[in-house]
Parts: sequence; C-alpha cells; structure tokens
Amino acid sequence: GQVRYYMMVYVDEGYRGTAGPVAVYHYPLAHILSSSYNEANDLTLTFSSTPFYKNFKEYLLYSAYYPHLPQDLYFQSTERTDTVITFPAVGFGNDFETKLIAYPKNYYANVYANYMTVEKVIAGYGTPWGPYPVYNFITRAATDRFYTVHNDRLKIIDANSLQVVQERDITHQQPNEYANTKNAISENGQYMYSLLNGRILRLDPATLQTLDTVKLEEVLPYSFYSNLSIGVSNNNRLMIAGHHYWNFKDTVYVVDMAQKKLLTKKRASTYPAFSAISPDGKALKINYSLFTEQSNGSWQQRLGHTDTEVFNMTFHPSKPWYGMRQDNQVTYYDILTGTLQKTVVTEKPMTEYRIDSKSGYLYGQVDGFMYVYNVSSGQLVRKLKLAQNAATLLYGDKIFSQSRYINL
Repeated sequence: GQVRYYMMVYVDEGYRGTAGPVAVYHYPLAHILSSSYNEANDLTLTFSSTPFYKNFKEYLLYSAYYPHLPQDLYFQSTERTDTVITFPAVGFGNDFETKLIAYPKNYYANVYANYMTVEKVIAGYGTPWGPYPVYNFITRAATDRFYTVHNDRLKIIDANSLQVVQERDITHQQPNEYANTKNAISENGQYMYSLLNGRILRLDPATLQTLDTVKLEEVLPYSFYSNLSIGVSNNNRLMIAGHHYWNFKDTVYVVDMAQKKLLTKKRASTYPAFSAISPDGKALKINYSLFTEQSNGSWQQRLGHTDTEVFNMTFHPSKPWYGMRQDNQVTYYDILTGTLQKTVVTEKPMTEYRIDSKSGYLYGQVDGFMYVYNVSSGQLVRKLKLAQNAATLLYGDKIFSQSRYINL
C-alpha cells in the first residue's frame, strides 16, 4: 500500500507544526500470482515475495475461516523466498477466500494487519455451474430434472444439459420458512404441488403452468395456518403439515387430491415441519413418530424405534422401504411389514443421509467428508473431502455443490 511522509517543523514550546510537501512511497505488498490443481486435486499457489529482507519476519496465508477446520488453507513461513505452496487434496465444493500477509519484525497485529493484508478468492476445483442452492434441490430420476427455488423463481433444470428449461416467477408469493417444504414433486414425476399466496396449486411438472387451485378450507378443517409444509406421493396423496393460527394445534394431514378427500390427520407435539410421506403414500413420518396405513384404512404408529431414529429417518425413493440410522449403520425396513430388508455399515455415523434416485446410492456428509455407498453391496463407493461449509448433492454419476460439479 501507499505510505506518505511529511517533514514537520515545530517552534519552541509549540504544539502545532508546519508540514512540508508530501512524499508518497508505494509499499509493495506480497500478493498471489497464480493457482493450479493437479489430478489429485492438490492446490499449488504462487505469490510474490516482499523486497524487504532486513525487517522481514514471516508470511501468513490462510483461508477466511482459519483456523477452525482442517478443510481450511493455512501456511506460515519465515523464509522470505518461500513463495510456492502446495496444499494436498483440498476440499471440494466452495471457493477459498484467502488472505496473505507479509509481517515485519516488531509488528502489532491489531494495528497493522488490515493494512498489510491482501485478499484473493481462489476458485475451487471442478466444472463451474450455477450457482444454485443445492441444499433445497428436488431431484427426480423419472423426469431427469432438478427443481429448485432460486432468486424468487421456481426453476426446472435439465439434469443432462444443466440448463434452465422452465421457470416461474413467485416473488412475494411464497414465504421462506426454515425446514418447511413449499414445493413438492412425486418420485414418479407425475404430480407437482406448490404453496403460493396461501393456496395449494397443482402445477404441470414439465411447464410449471397451473392445472388446479385449491383453497386450504376445501380439503382441511380450517383455513388459517402458518408454517405450512407439503409432500406428495406417487398416487397423488398430498401431505400437508401446518400450525393453526387460532387453536395452536400442530397437525399433519393426508389428502387424496384426486377426490379432495381427507384420509387422516395426526397431531404433532411441535411444529410439524420435519414431516414426510412415503412415495407409495402408505407411510407418514411426523417428527418423532412413524405411522403406516392399515388394510382397513386406519393409520397406526409403528413402534420399536427410538425418537432419534425416527426423526432422522428417510424413505427409499423407489422401494417401499424406510431407513433408520443406528450408530454407524443405516438399516432399511419394509413399510408394510416392518421386516428388515437391508443394512449398510458406514465408516462414521451419518446424521443426515439420503438415497439418490438416479444411481440408487446412499450418501451423506459427516465431519467434513461426503460418503457414498452402494446399497446393494454395502461397499464404499467414494469418500470425498469437502471445503468449509460445502453442501453437496449426488445425482447419477456426478457430485454437485452450489457452484461446481465433479464426476463420481
């Protein structure tokens, strides 16, 4: 940065001086010159050296989140000519916001650090795309499409070309409520619903055009709800979870949308945001409870699982199974009979996990790594180190983050 020098003249017993002409000197700060990756995803950075050698103390380079996790970049050296660094196998998913400082001797970090810091964003590895918030993506192998809300627009993305093929403006029509699903598409890609302006709209999954509009009071006992969340099965059964404004009841409903008929309703002990309906429409997960439909049309709670297991459970996208995690195992059971179908032993307990509908692989994130397993064989397919705060999505033979993708 620039340094300004002044010659000051003071008189005896005076407190104010007279400044002469300013002399400007440019202090050449060290800065990053280049970055590159090899096939092993090692990141090599090259930066310029400081010309000051008598007063040089050390270089410090780190990513913006230093030093919380091992996924962050960190380099420190007292060698003035040590200006090429290789970070082995850096994490996937995000760019690295780096800071580089060449410290002089006898510095006070709280005074000088901001003036001596050079910041640069180092692009992560992989093919650029988006960016899109993959954490709220809905993927459907039946249509080979991704569905998401991005910049107040409901979008359909072709999973092969990765181009937006349809979009619909929903500005101010859909509140952003944590953990609530406002758009739902059945696994077979035939039924799509969206909560817009306080109503339930059935949309064409290919064009996003409105096919039908339903008021809440047409299918539910009341009309005023908050914290609404929806899901839909392959047989057009719509799950609606909501908190009623006036009586404060938290209830989950299942409605046969072909007949506009309420099939069941279940009370929930808390806001029923973490609820889901199975693809076959015969099971209902509400927070810490699992209900299954009986032959007589009633819905009974499935016992034998802990609250934690049920809260983190998932439904298989193509089989009538539900999955439970017990320590480092993910076990799948038959929805109808409750009998064990498959167990996958994982390297570490995965608190969040799902099955990709395209590849059929089980995947999840834990401790800064993404794990991918073959459900049929139980084998580990991929263990991938992730960058700080990276969210990932598996679809077919590709792994996506919000801004990049790589081959599985």
